[in-house]
Amino acid sequence: MPREALPRLDTHPDLHAALLPYCRLNIGDIWEDKASGHRVGVIDAADTASVQRLTAGHRYGLSVHDPPYNVHISGAGARGSTGDAGA
Repeated sequence: MPREALPRLDTHPDLHAALLPYCRLNIGDIWEDKASGHRVGVIDAADTASVQRLTAGHRYGLSVHDPPYNVHISGAGARGSTGDAGA
C-alpha cells in the first residue's frame, strides 16, 4: 500500500495551528494511564535523566520509540533497501 504524502508540521503553519489544540503533551511531559500504568513521555530517548524519569526506577523489557514522521531515510535499513519483499 503506498503511503499518503503528508506535509511537515514545521513547514506548514496553518496545519500546525489546526492540530495544536489536540496536542496534550509538551516536550518533557510524561503521561501515565492510571488504569494500566502505561507511561508515555515526550522525551529525548538518548538523555539518561529523561529516560530514568520516564521509567520511574523500573526496568523494562520493551521500549517503543517513535521516530520523526515524514523524514526521508535512505541507505541500510530503509524500507525496501534490504531486498526483502514487503519489508
